Amino acid sequence: MIDTNDQKEKNKEILNNIIYSQKESKKSILTLMQSFAESTDPIDIRFVDEIKNIFEDLKTSLDICNNSINLSEKMLQEIDTSDLFNTILLDNFTNATIDAQTDTIDENNQTASDNQKNDLSTTEAPATIENTEVANNSEQCNNTLEDKYEENTLIISEIDKKVVLPYELKALKNKLENSNNTYSSIDDIINEKYTLPISLYKNPFISRFRESYKLMRNKEKTSIKEAFDLGFELMFNYNLHPAIITACKNLDELDIYIDYLESGETNKFNCFKIKFEIPPTVVKSKHSY
Repeated sequence: MIDTNDQKEKNKEILNNIIYSQKESKKSILTLMQSFAESTDPIDIRFVDEIKNIFEDLKTSLDICNNSINLSEKMLQEIDTSDLFNTILLDNFTNATIDAQTDTIDENNQTASDNQKNDLSTTEAPATIENTEVANNSEQCNNTLEDKYEENTLIISEIDKKVVLPYELKALKNKLENSNNTYSSIDDIINEKYTLPISLYKNPFISRFRESYKLMRNKEKTSIKEAFDLGFELMFNYNLHPAIITACKNLDELDIYIDYLESGETNKFNCFKIKFEIPPTVVKSKHSY
């Protein structure tokens, strides 16, 4: 006759091994997600569909790990509360799920790793303007600080090849006064803290993902999975310029903008102004000879 206590301990050991294995796989998947999301390498636009598939595989693998861990922990609790623990069911669970999950996860990890090495390269998509608000570049500025600097304004300049994030002039003055000569002027602060190269957004598809991820991780302090989920959701929002995600202070601001974007009422968005500077279109004149 089989000793019930011995069988329970054996089952506990099997389940604990499963939990450990799945947690290690989960760590690997999260590391891959984080590595990709935080990379600044350009990505060839030709690989967009392949990257989308990799993202979906990573999300599926992560769900498999979480489900396996949760189920194993639940079964582990039930061992001590049941006098008749079905060993056959445990064996079936072990053989049918863990081996298959391990193969799937390993394959997805390897695919993602290989593609991250091979596809982070060379070709970048041309920059796109995904909003209809265009700046009038002929405006003349006065010499006062208030007129020289455009407060609370996101400037996306194809002309100057840069993005200037929204700022408050009062905050910049305070920073300058308390910088212990770190900064010599307000312009120094703006250039260092609020100015980004527009090349950062050359591939809007990937930029939307990465900026959404950073907003969630750095500003909302969410988990890697939550940040990855939002990035994946917004990747295909082609009307959303990724610099707008960067400019949002939090998820609430981004949600408000997206709501107005979907309703075609971005002019009602008042968290900050959005200004595009684009080169004038050159129209060739027709001559008759």
